[in-house]
Amino acid sequence: MPIPAAQIVGDSRTYRDVTENCYTEIGLLCPENFTGKPMQDNPKRILIVDDDADIVANLADILRDIGYQTESAMDGSAALKLVDLHCSNGSRQFDLCLLDFKMPGIDGVELFEQIRAKLPQLKAIMMTAYAGDDGVKRAVAAGTWKVLRKPVDIKKLLLMIDEAVA
Repeated sequence: MPIPAAQIVGDSRTYRDVTENCYTEIGLLCPENFTGKPMQDNPKRILIVDDDADIVANLADILRDIGYQTESAMDGSAALKLVDLHCSNGSRQFDLCLLDFKMPGIDGVELFEQIRAKLPQLKAIMMTAYAGDDGVKRAVAAGTWKVLRKPVDIKKLLLMIDEAVA
């Protein structure tokens, strides 16, 4: 079961309070439609890949609540299947991917290299608690747009996402 967003930031505020406060603190208006409905006619699509189910669920909830469409995978193999599915059936592809660096099987850098071979325009934000300078260099060399250290600062992540998909 996912950890409520309020627990991520370490207080007892409600989910709406936390999300609204994140936006207020970074100078953005909180969307009025917290029903999961897109804020726009053509919402941006984000692929979330992390082997931690709680992180995936929480990020997906927050991003959907502010108007993004999300799809999630728990490992590189599942992520590649999602990418292949969207490439083969003609559906709209992803605008951004959020990738964990260290996962079973293939790591986030290898995964992004394989995704990028299919979707060269795709940007990625790599999230990591483990990568040292060499890992960060590998991520950047693979074309990762930004690298964000875990635990993830939601305010920073939301700013990065807004910038990446603009």
